[in-house]
Amino acid sequence: MSGTHQIAPASSTLQVFLFSTLRLERNGENLRLPVSTDARHLLIYLLLNRQKKHSRTVLLGVFWAESSEPRARKALSQAIWYIRRDFPELLDTNHESITISSSIPIWVDIEEFKYLITDTDKTSQNLEQAVQLYRGNLLEGLYEEWLLLEREHLRELYLQTLEQVIQLKKAEAKYQEALDLSIKLAESDSLRESAHREIMRLYYLLERPKAALRQYKICQDLLENELGLEPETETRVLAEEIARKSEEELAPHLPESAPKAKTISSDRERPISLALIGRENDRAALLGHVDNLFKGYGGMILLEGSAGIGKTRLLQEVARDAEWRGAQVLWGQTQDTETSDAHALLLNALNEGLSSLRVSQFSALTEKLWLQVLKPLMPNLEKYRPNLDAAPSLEPEQERARLAEAMTTFVSNWGEITPLLLLLEDLHWADEETLRFLPALADRLRKHAVLVIGTYRGAEVRSLPVKWEQFQGLDRSALLEKKTLSGLDAASTSELIQRSLDLPQSAPTFEKRIYQETDGNPLFILEVLRTLQDEGVLTQSETGAWRTPWDDSTADYAELPLPRMVEELIARRLERLPDDSRQVLNIAAILGAEVDFPLLSALCELSTKDLLNATRDLVTRQLLIEMADGYRFSHNKTHQVTRNKMDEKLRTALHRNVILTIEQQRPDKIAALAHHATQGQLWAEAIHYHQQAAQQADSAHAYITSLSHYEQALGLVAFLDFSSSLHFDLLAGHEKTSSLLGKREEQANDLEKMQMIAEKDTEKRYRVALGKAKYLGQINQYAASQTAAKEALKLGKKLKDKEKQSAALGALGMALVWQGQTEDSLPPLQDAITL
Repeated sequence: MSGTHQIAPASSTLQVFLFSTLRLERNGENLRLPVSTDARHLLIYLLLNRQKKHSRTVLLGVFWAESSEPRARKALSQAIWYIRRDFPELLDTNHESITISSSIPIWVDIEEFKYLITDTDKTSQNLEQAVQLYRGNLLEGLYEEWLLLEREHLRELYLQTLEQVIQLKKAEAKYQEALDLSIKLAESDSLRESAHREIMRLYYLLERPKAALRQYKICQDLLENELGLEPETETRVLAEEIARKSEEELAPHLPESAPKAKTISSDRERPISLALIGRENDRAALLGHVDNLFKGYGGMILLEGSAGIGKTRLLQEVARDAEWRGAQVLWGQTQDTETSDAHALLLNALNEGLSSLRVSQFSALTEKLWLQVLKPLMPNLEKYRPNLDAAPSLEPEQERARLAEAMTTFVSNWGEITPLLLLLEDLHWADEETLRFLPALADRLRKHAVLVIGTYRGAEVRSLPVKWEQFQGLDRSALLEKKTLSGLDAASTSELIQRSLDLPQSAPTFEKRIYQETDGNPLFILEVLRTLQDEGVLTQSETGAWRTPWDDSTADYAELPLPRMVEELIARRLERLPDDSRQVLNIAAILGAEVDFPLLSALCELSTKDLLNATRDLVTRQLLIEMADGYRFSHNKTHQVTRNKMDEKLRTALHRNVILTIEQQRPDKIAALAHHATQGQLWAEAIHYHQQAAQQADSAHAYITSLSHYEQALGLVAFLDFSSSLHFDLLAGHEKTSSLLGKREEQANDLEKMQMIAEKDTEKRYRVALGKAKYLGQINQYAASQTAAKEALKLGKKLKDKEKQSAALGALGMALVWQGQTEDSLPPLQDAITL
């Protein structure tokens, strides 16, 4: 079978088994092996390398290097004789070389193993067959030098394949089978911590948390006895997380839990110190949809809730559970609409998940055109496919539709590669282009392994008519479910307080007072506890017991200084910050909810040491959270209060400082520059950047975003004695975008204002005439459109500009077509082409 692969070897085929021990078989019977040890070793060597011709001289060096040449040649001849006695047709020999004959069919287990794991069309069944073939390490008990490297190579391939099969079993929700294989993996490589972690996760998924924690002890003992080491941080954190999730008491050998007096962190990238409280039913419902991912079904879910109600905390738990099951999880978050680019919420999340491997997979799975369309909007696609051509140009409205189809196809195809959980936070701040796109995506995902969960604040959405209309459209699409989170009930509020303060027993009166004032809002509850602690009202004794001044006298804790709104609590905490910390927090609030360190460093008037101390203080106080590439506010309420409590003059000055820094460090952030220039009351710069941001949005076919920037720029014109030419260009840009969006009234107003500015300027008059020709055709006034087109043609000729004449002729021809004058339309349309 040299050069070919036999999927199921015939019974007459010589079958060679090299895993574990040497065995040869034909017609279902074991064959006798050569009695000579040298002959068996030579046979093994030849079978391992049966596609090669082996020089006799080389074989002498491999097997009989210590013998004289005559004695070595004699030993080689004897070994060949023993092999031929038992297998007469197996060898082809001459005076120079020896090889395995290609004339007889042979099947070798290690060749089949390699084929099954490397075949481009490999399936889960192939990988499982490969695992079954591996009966043990290559020729156990044989320690020849020429064998050791291949043995170790095959063993590592086996372990990697076993890991792949485990993930496949998890993806099919076959957790018991995945556990059995994980135990097998750990038995094969007892110091492979990733295998022990997988066993722990699978025990937990099978609702056996005590077994998961026992596995941690097994891992810990192995590492201590064999290497004198402690488990890795990831393993220790996993054990603590399982103990927390399952509310198991930590045994002495388990890692110490994070102090329970610390409140919940909203950082997605860190372990969460408190168990999910009061959301068990919501979590179970969402996990039901996650489980459907592994059956090939996805969709979209909306999760509504007020600020601080626990939407992010619930998503953290669901995300972690999805990852344990083998899904990929991507997060998208819009912190500030005014500084974000169009489609940023969705595209930034997808871009973060694009590795070199993912891009290669998409290149094989997705039509090239869709990648060409998305390449300018996704830096990692550009990074890993730099030679991808630009997409062919289309008319603007066609470009917009093509972009929507490209994004829909891209997200859907992700589910063909791996189950995907896409979490989109704060949809109430998403740009209108994203909200316009989501209904089509929701309709498509039902048959793809992609689940999108979007969160939003209902009160904010309902206060904005345009946005509320878009959400209603999304609600009418093929949503899987729409859930609303309310405040925690009294029992759950008590549990949150007890866990936060590590109370040994309930404090019913205190807990009831907090519940009455906060309505069970988790953020409000935790801010109350932080504020009372910061102000010295809630103190902790040396023994760890918490006290207030009124514990022995109060009837209902009415004495507690509790405000009615969480914003007041946050403001009180900000007032007690040291000057350096407040300066850093103010600048962070101006930069946005997510802040990179180089920008912060450039803007703060602090030494590096003082800046680091201030950021550390803010992280300790849980006002900022440290991330991989910077900081972000622990909650957007904290961000809003910090920004709103600043003196107006200080806020304006900081926005101006930010512009200079961003221009130097991030000049591509045009939308952010426009926002900061506007807030800094630098009107000329603001108009300039809004115009650039509008043009940038146009190039991304985000016409709603473009229109918004044009409107903001036009709104600022009144603040300046402004150039009429730039004013005209802004109106023209607004008119063109309004045309694309079908906003006819705005279009007409723009053209009227452009006409007033144009006066005796021939080029501007031409642009107004051509715009009118198109507008009048759009509102079915075809005769008037024809007149305007003729005027544009006249002005184009006056300018001696063939391109302008061609555009006017095209508009004239279309006006005639709309009036049913098809024959009369041909000359101007033909002239438009020839010009």
